[in-house]
Amino acid sequence: MAPVVARARSRPGATALVLVLVLAYSWVAGHFSTFTRPAEVATFIPGAIGVAVAIRARRPSTVRPDRSRSGWLAWWLIVVAVTVVEVLALVLGANHDHPTISDLVNPWLDPTPARALWFALWLGFGYWLSRR
Repeated sequence: MAPVVARARSRPGATALVLVLVLAYSWVAGHFSTFTRPAEVATFIPGAIGVAVAIRARRPSTVRPDRSRSGWLAWWLIVVAVTVVEVLALVLGANHDHPTISDLVNPWLDPTPARALWFALWLGFGYWLSRR
């Protein structure tokens, strides 16, 4: 007899409800001006929930042979490069000649619908990242 594999039942109604709630939350969060206390709180809440869920998730810790050291090195180099650019912009004074990353992306975040879209994409990326 073949072993029975338990599968989680797909609940399309629940999935649709979560999607609607995420889009509504993103729309509300998108109305807050950047670098304000309400925007910080709106960003902190899903981040804190994500961290809490990640801490509670009990996944076995196993070595995955498909993860190479060169991949880790590439990500660390990207993180270091972005950090160096930000620190240099801070030290040299953020201006037209030395813009910060925020200065570069602010035009994309200016209209409210764009901010809401980027917020929803950020939430979706966080969800995708948590499922890996």
